[in-house]
Amino acid sequence: MFVLLLVLILILFSSGFLNPLWWWAAAVLVFGATRHRRDRQDRWDRRYSLRYLARWRREDRRVHERRG
Repeated sequence: MFVLLLVLILILFSSGFLNPLWWWAAAVLVFGATRHRRDRQDRWDRRYSLRYLARWRREDRRVHERRG
């Protein structure tokens, strides 16, 4: 999937020499791809980072203490 996106970006960028509108299309694709990757990385970090894991363990411990 990533390889296809890179090929598409390269084709759009090279087509930009004929019509500058294709450069805009390539820029939009690059922006969208990097933003999507960054969002996925942030979700991964939130889910699996040690800081959040420790917080979840504390919250689980509190819930178990309340129940009894």
